Amino acid sequence: MNTVTLLATVLLALWAAVVTYRSWRDSREKIRLDLFNRRFDIYLRTLSLYQELLDWKDTDEQKALVDPFLKASREARFIFPSNSGVYEYLEEFGLHALGIIHSKAPMTMYPEEEMPQERADLIAVRLEHAKWIRNSIGKLEDLMKPYMSFERL
Repeated sequence: MNTVTLLATVLLALWAAVVTYRSWRDSREKIRLDLFNRRFDIYLRTLSLYQELLDWKDTDEQKALVDPFLKASREARFIFPSNSGVYEYLEEFGLHALGIIHSKAPMTMYPEEEMPQERADLIAVRLEHAKWIRNSIGKLEDLMKPYMSFERL
């Protein structure tokens, strides 16, 4: 009877260890997936604004994407490691985005026939912002990839 009790205790302890290990592993993966989802949401909000910036017409639907992006860029400061460069890059993205978003109003101040040089200068600045934005998403993906990869699965 003593041997059976000892064997049952050992088996129960092994079973408990296996269950504990699997529970720990599942919890770790759940945290990892939750973090991925939050990081991917930041990417999606940035991508939504990026797509609209390529053909910015100053519509209400386009303007509605600015606040979610600004919140996402601030959130990135806390979700990505400080040495990742993601937050800093999103801040730079935001400055260029605002350069496009706010460039339309000053251009209306200078009709083509009245101030052609000032209008041309504003258009040139807007084009520089648009060029930066057009080339930005690939670099953002490169910065985010190490923190969003599920290659270990």
